[in-house]
Amino acid sequence: MDNRYLSQKLFYGIQEKGQELLKKGRVLLVGCGALGTINAEFLARAGVGYLRLVDGDQVELPNLHRQLLFDESDANGGILKVHAARSRLNEINSEVKIEIVDRNFTEENREELTENIDLIIDCTDNFAARRLIDKAALQKGIPWIYGGVAGALGMVKFVFAGRGESIGELFDSEVSGVNTCRNGVINTAPGIVACIQTTEAIKYLTDNQNNIHDGIIYFDLWNNEWVGGS
Repeated sequence: MDNRYLSQKLFYGIQEKGQELLKKGRVLLVGCGALGTINAEFLARAGVGYLRLVDGDQVELPNLHRQLLFDESDANGGILKVHAARSRLNEINSEVKIEIVDRNFTEENREELTENIDLIIDCTDNFAARRLIDKAALQKGIPWIYGGVAGALGMVKFVFAGRGESIGELFDSEVSGVNTCRNGVINTAPGIVACIQTTEAIKYLTDNQNNIHDGIIYFDLWNNEWVGGS
């Protein structure tokens, strides 16, 4: 499989050294819905060596339009998301180590689940979980990538917890305008958020931290708005 990552290694920002760094990378994905499945697939295809997927929920039919690793058989069988995801990811790239945790990220298990991790990606859909990620990351100095989606809105922020960065009240639902998917969501919005998250993750894991966006990326696909400032 020497040619698996050929095109990626030809890219000036990665090359052979970066690909080796990706292979050593260890990423925790909290949530295995739309953001989680898309991030996990892209990270696995990129050759990130270890992925820890955390989610306690089952695959459900109304979510298939945006949770790209799953299909109707998963939903009809009531399969847990992390089990279905691991099965697909193993087919995509058998070289990647996939660890699954079929329970939610909580105050009680956050220390255990953040052990031996280089980067956390927020793939949740509620602010309580994000604040818990923020707390765990800040305590251990682990960087993490916030991702929020609602309707056609999306938001991404790389949080350098090792520098003392914290979301604090920055992403309060009344301020950010990005809450959850409970009011509906088009499937392209989480796709774009996840792609940005994965790209920022690849930058970090390949030691290209100077290229990481240092502010908030926000978009509204329906109204053709895109803001890349802080």
